[in-house]
Amino acid sequence: MTFRLPSTQAPVAPPVASAPSQTASMEPISALHRLVTSVAPERAAVGIASESVESDLVYAEELAFVEKAVPARRREFVGGRAAARHALAQLGCPRSPILVGEGREPCWPRGYVGSISHCEKLCCAVTANVADWMGVGIDVEVTGGVSPELYSILFSQEELEHISKLPNISGVHWPTIGFSAKESFYKCYFPLIRERIDFLDAVLHIEANSAQSSGSFQVYTRNGLTRLDPELRSTGRWAAGIELSVTAYSVQ
Repeated sequence: MTFRLPSTQAPVAPPVASAPSQTASMEPISALHRLVTSVAPERAAVGIASESVESDLVYAEELAFVEKAVPARRREFVGGRAAARHALAQLGCPRSPILVGEGREPCWPRGYVGSISHCEKLCCAVTANVADWMGVGIDVEVTGGVSPELYSILFSQEELEHISKLPNISGVHWPTIGFSAKESFYKCYFPLIRERIDFLDAVLHIEANSAQSSGSFQVYTRNGLTRLDPELRSTGRWAAGIELSVTAYSVQ
């Protein structure tokens, strides 16, 4: 199947980002929305969509980036753009294509920043006005999806020791939170610095309360890899649900 729309033709109808579908009921969509909203920065907007969003609701310019991709990738791409437009609309942003940058990052409309994540046939997006935040990153993972054989690739020995000392909280898998935290950090910073950051170059510290399945985190880079002003204010938040774990990182 190919995706074709005239390049100047906008979608015939706005995507319904929270509509139930055959692959995702309203319950998981609502649950993900609550999780993402709980970690999103202040004054940011959240959009959620399932991967079953119709492809004719996105722009031809967008579909060109995934025309040769496998069906699963096309579905998550379309769902991600639907979620992103839903979030942007809440900020008053006019509808327009969200293209793909050289680093495969979304190219947001002028005056806005954002991030997209996909997991379990659901897509989420967080967007903000640049007057409020210079950058935002969001990441959603299946809780427990990070296996032990990946730990040495993702975390330093010091980080593994830090994670091992965190409280045992029902439904929270710390390696999943740690991996997701580094992902959301990277999504936030890459559009600003245009630098690749290896997992082991990002130093993680998680704050946790044994009575809560949510908290904060911070990520630093070794040897001053980033070119951003160290005085910039950054915020990392994490939350764990029954099946999914979510992190968000923002800088202003």
